Amino acid sequence: MVVTEKGLGVTRYVYSELPILWVVDSVGKFWFSIEEVVNATTREYIFPRARYFRTAEGTQKLSHPALIEAGPGRIGGEILFDLHYKPSAAWCITNGSGRYGTRPGRTPDHLANAAKEFARYGIKLQDVFIPTMARNRT
Repeated sequence: MVVTEKGLGVTRYVYSELPILWVVDSVGKFWFSIEEVVNATTREYIFPRARYFRTAEGTQKLSHPALIEAGPGRIGGEILFDLHYKPSAAWCITNGSGRYGTRPGRTPDHLANAAKEFARYGIKLQDVFIPTMARNRT
């Protein structure tokens, strides 16, 4: 993390384009991994998924639900090195998970608590809350 912060180009590229997915499961345990692209038929690993990469026909991304076998989770999102964070680039944690992060009921405090948990291990992350999606209740 320090090497990336100091400006090593390769790590800046990798960690700004390959976010780390994270989820807190129903009992409060953290799970994290890079997002993977697999063969949709064989489930064989193909490569890590970059932020804006669209999966091709015959492939499938394994996102947040894959971390906890699609079970219930408290909150989830991404950790990445955000080159556009102001005032300067920083390691950020977001609630950017469609299933576990941007649903009603998730609050900035939930995300701040996740960042504090990482801080207990010396991992300083800037929390960046993405507003929750309004659900269509028709």
